Amino acid sequence: ARDGFATGGGVGRAQVTLRIRQNAGPFLVTSFARGGKVRPGSKQVVEWEVNGTRPLARNVRILLSTDGGRTWRTMRKSTANDGAAVVRFPRKKTSNARIMIAANGNYFFDVNDNPFRIRR
Repeated sequence: ARDGFATGGGVGRAQVTLRIRQNAGPFLVTSFARGGKVRPGSKQVVEWEVNGTRPLARNVRILLSTDGGRTWRTMRKSTANDGAAVVRFPRKKTSNARIMIAANGNYFFDVNDNPFRIRR
């Protein structure tokens, strides 16, 4: 990767092992697929379609963006990749929230299809 500075730059490398399954996926966030709203500070169930990905990642993390996906904060560091988990939404109001569910120990993730609101 380059950093955009003429005098900068560097070299990096990493060993990566990907586990794949031809019949797994797609891994899809189904909560807030059409937008919607949630109350600040409330607990809600977030859902996703596992679609055969459990052998690839037994656990996932759940992240929230309140700025349309520019930045993310962790809501659950690790939960079973079973299709549902309860999370508490922050008290911050927004009209541009997104949920991301990402595999722990693997490369796949998904973000819900449409922004949703965190409002009273």
